[in-house]
Amino acid sequence: MRANKKTIVVTMITVIMMVTITLIGTYWHNHPTHYLYEDGWIIGKNADQIEQRYGSYDINWETIYGLQIKGYCVQTSTTDRWGDATWPEYYMIYFDENGKAYKVEIVVGGWGG
Repeated sequence: MRANKKTIVVTMITVIMMVTITLIGTYWHNHPTHYLYEDGWIIGKNADQIEQRYGSYDINWETIYGLQIKGYCVQTSTTDRWGDATWPEYYMIYFDENGKAYKVEIVVGGWGG
């Protein structure tokens, strides 16, 4: 009877660990660029839909070709070996000529000097 209880406990721990690993893997798969933003949902959406879900953009640029690039500041990072220079990291969203998001990435700093 004692071995039976031990088997049940080991089985329960194994099941809990497997469910936890599956949930973490699913979350990681849906948020590969940054944990706050769901890349799969963003790709294909327009700027207004994304703004409704995640709030106002921190960066709002337009290229010379009329394409939009928008972004959210996700954190500040140290970029030199002495720890003196800090730059914001942005979750950037690139939009095509139809206004649909087609690419996301993390960018350190910004354009210009």
